[in-house]
Amino acid sequence: MSILVATDGTPQGEKIVRFAIDLAKCRKTALIVLHIIRSKRGVDNEKIIKDGMLLLEKIKDVATSYGVTATTMLESGVVYEMILDKARENNAEVIVVGTSGKSQETQTVGSTSDYIVHNARCTVVLVK
Repeated sequence: MSILVATDGTPQGEKIVRFAIDLAKCRKTALIVLHIIRSKRGVDNEKIIKDGMLLLEKIKDVATSYGVTATTMLESGVVYEMILDKARENNAEVIVVGTSGKSQETQTVGSTSDYIVHNARCTVVLVK
């Protein structure tokens, strides 16, 4: 079993990853770190991929320094679908995701988080 955390590389995403690392350490389980990229027209997609790989490498190093085994995944696709697919494929017992910055204004979860909460086959932890 494992914990899957999805991150976007933002400061809020860093907080979510740190929570997931702590959770994995407490539960003595492996961590899967998922970063989903989106291709954009007029943007250097190779740079997006390179930046994503660097982000994942940094997170893996941090997890390792805390004694947590981390596997990283860089994927492209619809965010909520990718998170659920990778959680299923890896038999994740917990998915850790953040709430949308926009939704904090209305005190509800974002559409991605909401979809994951309602469709995951495992425990979902939302980090605000």
